[in-house]
Amino acid sequence: LVSGDLFLALYSVIACAGLFIFFMAVAYVLLTILYRYKEQFSFTLKSIISFLYLRNFETIITTSSIMTAFCGVFIVAAVSNNITTNLVSNVSKSAPSMYLVDITKTQLPEVKSIIGETFTEYPIVRGRLRTINQKDIALLKNPGLEREFNMTYRDTLIPGEKVVDGVFGAPSEPNKNTVSIDKAFGDELGGVKLGDSLEVFIQGVTLTATITSIREVDSTSGIPFFYLVFPTSVLSTFPASYFGTADLSAEERKPVEAKLASLFPNIIPIDTRVVVETLTSLLGMVVTVVSLVGIPSIILGILLVLVMLYQSLYERSGDVLILRAFGFTKNNVTALFIIESVFLSLLAGVIAYGLAHLVAFFLNIYLFSFTAFSFATLPLFIILGNIAMVCIFSFALSSFLVKTSLKKLLAEK
Repeated sequence: LVSGDLFLALYSVIACAGLFIFFMAVAYVLLTILYRYKEQFSFTLKSIISFLYLRNFETIITTSSIMTAFCGVFIVAAVSNNITTNLVSNVSKSAPSMYLVDITKTQLPEVKSIIGETFTEYPIVRGRLRTINQKDIALLKNPGLEREFNMTYRDTLIPGEKVVDGVFGAPSEPNKNTVSIDKAFGDELGGVKLGDSLEVFIQGVTLTATITSIREVDSTSGIPFFYLVFPTSVLSTFPASYFGTADLSAEERKPVEAKLASLFPNIIPIDTRVVVETLTSLLGMVVTVVSLVGIPSIILGILLVLVMLYQSLYERSGDVLILRAFGFTKNNVTALFIIESVFLSLLAGVIAYGLAHLVAFFLNIYLFSFTAFSFATLPLFIILGNIAMVCIFSFALSSFLVKTSLKKLLAEK
């Protein structure tokens, strides 16, 4: 998508440039604050802060580059982790073995007798939501709310449902239209409460009902769920089609499917196990592809971090001359190098981790429409691994500089 759209590619480059400028501003502010309060730290820390501050532009560029490298890697990891989390959570492991779609009311008794006691039917009445508390739904400017919805009627809860407010069931007053609404759907409408009224348009008839209960629904159970559930006395007079579920073994399902096909060709049987297996396989492919795409970014990002830190540390050889002249021991120099490296890596990692997950959070909401959000652990291991490597590099470089004679260091300078 990015490579096939010139403007999208251009926007991506601009976004990266903007991100780099943002990191430069963050690095500059932090460096300025640390330098202002450097006297409160030990000599080693003051030396590090002063060196970084005196190399102001170089320090900002180096730190911003490390942050950008980390952030690119972490965004891939965070988005990949959230895609996996949400896809896995929406693949039901407990769905009935068979769905039956588009059953008519006249066919219902015979379908029940063919399938047996595991058959459960769900009446479906299609309609549009017109208003909520006399406010036109079109004013919400959400096309998803203006479409036709599947509504149903019953007087009892189904597995996976629970009432969080109000009383579910038939209305206590005769000739009063009531409805139960799904909490997540109510939140999408801007929030609802008991006593609110809504208006639905069903097959040429406008029906007004009062909300008497709010439900939470397990949308991953594999059992059909509905945003709006009316009492039987309110909606059963409208023509309805039926959706059915059944739990049958593979051996039982084949003759049932054959008989239904010969008697009722309009009914569509769906083997849910095949659907779940297909979705699971596709999910595995998606995760593999995203992971493979992320691997080069991770490797290049870590190499960039190490190279920049190495360059920064090597430029400290002039400081080593001064520190050794003032009696700094090998351990002192090593500690200085390690602390500086760890500080830059940890600072860049923490800021990049937070920003990457902020990006993933907004992508969840506005691009993928995911409901679950989780923090990726891979970036944390990358930060720790990078800190371990820069500590090794810092130790090796400091050992080399300390062992090198002052005469040779002066000659290089």
